[in-house]
Amino acid sequence: MEKELKKYFKEISEEKGRSRQRGIYKFYCMIGYTIEGGDNQRGLDDILADVRALPHVTIVTVVVANEPIAEKRYVAGLSVKFIPSLSGEFQTPENVKIEILRSMKKTKNVQRIFKVSPSLERVE
Repeated sequence: MEKELKKYFKEISEEKGRSRQRGIYKFYCMIGYTIEGGDNQRGLDDILADVRALPHVTIVTVVVANEPIAEKRYVAGLSVKFIPSLSGEFQTPENVKIEILRSMKKTKNVQRIFKVSPSLERVE
């Protein structure tokens, strides 16, 4: 039993003896969104604030700025850094990426998410 446990934990570890769940990862995506006017004005800054408030997300950077595609419709390219496991959790980076994308899609004014990078880039 002990041999099997050691083998299992060796498989989920990466270089420097650090597990995949403890690293910092990054992925890229494009979002299509709308801008509201008037008293309830909401733009890219508000969307970014909502994404930054998601669990696991540490940094969101705009890679491609507001590109207009139609009246009140824009696209932006984002770089999203995240930590897969928070205190008391043990999750894989791939599952957390999917969870972040689902939550981003539910963010007010976000119409669609596309051109999501297929792989994860380990930052640290």
